[in-house]
Amino acid sequence: MTTLMTTVRQWQEKFIDLVDRAEKPLVKAAGTVSQSVSGYVPERPGFMAQVPTMKAVVENQIEFTTKFVDRQAKFARHLVKAMEPATLKTDRMSTVKMAPKKTEARPVVRPAHKPVAKRPVRRTAPVVKTS
Repeated sequence: MTTLMTTVRQWQEKFIDLVDRAEKPLVKAAGTVSQSVSGYVPERPGFMAQVPTMKAVVENQIEFTTKFVDRQAKFARHLVKAMEPATLKTDRMSTVKMAPKKTEARPVVRPAHKPVAKRPVRRTAPVVKTS
């Protein structure tokens, strides 16, 4: 694994840890509030029989998201495979040896400095207002 990928994975792990740390207090607060208000929440009325429960909605969305991400991962892998003829050259490390750099110092050549000629100052006669 390259140094860049190691760095990316480290940042990904830090992000997941951050999300975990942020979620724990939220879950705890939701549980506390839920227990506080549970005595005031009525039983589920009969007319809501056709409405799915919150748990059913969440589980359905998790299942859908999992399927969607799995299909996107499959698509991405197929796309990378299809692009291999163009990317194989750039993915392989080159074994071509670079010529060593010359270490001898070269004199620095700077362009000659030409002094800028001063322009003569144009003086105009003062404007006299006549009434």
